[in-house]
Amino acid sequence: MTARALFAAVTWPISRTLLADSFIREDGLISIRRSYTVAELASIVPAGWTVRAGVPARLELRWEGGRAGA
Repeated sequence: MTARALFAAVTWPISRTLLADSFIREDGLISIRRSYTVAELASIVPAGWTVRAGVPARLELRWEGGRAGA
């Protein structure tokens, strides 16, 4: 929620001038809205994978199960 609000606030002033003919602002807001939360992603990843939250609003999916394919 914070990432979406921040992105909206930062892009609003330039959306009428620099981004007037661009899809960047609208697409960015849609992408942020559709993104997973840590809990949502952690609930669907297979065994051996971990999910970590990063800064400012990133998710990191890591293989922690040993050798791949083993």
